[in-house]
Amino acid sequence: MGWHFSGAVFQIAGQPVTVSSDGNNVAFNCVNILGSGPDKRPCGQAVLLVYQHGRRGSAAAIPAECPACHRLYFLDPPYTDPPPEPPAGQRQLRNAVMNIV
Repeated sequence: MGWHFSGAVFQIAGQPVTVSSDGNNVAFNCVNILGSGPDKRPCGQAVLLVYQHGRRGSAAAIPAECPACHRLYFLDPPYTDPPPEPPAGQRQLRNAVMNIV
């Protein structure tokens, strides 16, 4: 089983990013900038990260890939196996700051 996010703040390059999280799944829109000059725009494709051992986006060694532009993303701090024992047996990351790299 993976962790559950409760009140976690997600950010990319130090900037808050809107995510949809459910259990240990985190979905967001790709922020990779495409084009140049006046044609610059964010990719915007949906990307899914799974904060569970061996799953895409859980660590730098197994990043999630944007299906449109192929930018790679992973969560930091990475998921470790075995995971650290959470306080009071809760498998929740409460009010954590999670970096999407």
